[in-house]
Amino acid sequence: MPKNPIVFTLDGRRCTCLLPEGKPKRLYVLCGWEMEKLMMLLAEDAPEILFFSTEIDGGRDFTPWEAEPIWPGEPFSGGGEDYLKFLTDTALPYLEERFGAPAEPENCALLGYSLGGLFALWALTKTEKFGAGASLSGSLWYPQFLKYLENCPPKKDTAIYLSLGDREPLGGPPVMRTVGDCTEMAKEILSNHGCKVFFEWNQGGHGKGVTKRWQRAVRRLLTMMAKTVEK
Repeated sequence: MPKNPIVFTLDGRRCTCLLPEGKPKRLYVLCGWEMEKLMMLLAEDAPEILFFSTEIDGGRDFTPWEAEPIWPGEPFSGGGEDYLKFLTDTALPYLEERFGAPAEPENCALLGYSLGGLFALWALTKTEKFGAGASLSGSLWYPQFLKYLENCPPKKDTAIYLSLGDREPLGGPPVMRTVGDCTEMAKEILSNHGCKVFFEWNQGGHGKGVTKRWQRAVRRLLTMMAKTVEK
């Protein structure tokens, strides 16, 4: 495994990937912030995975449609369609050609934190390039998202990991305090549509123990994906 992640540019975006020692058996696309250091830690539990992430503007790239901002000066501009197109049409083919990343959906997963978790779950409804996904402390309170999810669920049997901090429903603006109920509802919607869902609560608020939450997600999703392939 490289001592450090490999950094390169695609379509003007700074991209980062961490390769396993041998041919990658799975590809995990990470949607979050400061992923370069995190990749090294995640790889300790998943030595056969190729990890990939890009620089992002969360309020643009991770939002599926425009919505009113929660914080002044931080708009939700709804650029998720463009970012997803970049991933599916540019990044995935490049990773396959240059680094031997797997192309089969059952070996590819999309994982995200906060708005990245919203994006990951939404993206699973828009493309079948990923056979699994994880939404960690996902912003599932996003306006109209649950209604959209009910009408446009991911493919049946998609493996989906959800997690949330037990104090997240207690702080922030009113809409964000609905995140607990929204995540529980998302779990129910996904399960009813035949997805393979695992949901767990963590201790703390939105920004506590983030690294450990990522590590738990990677370990759990590996198990879930293995069971899906076996089936």
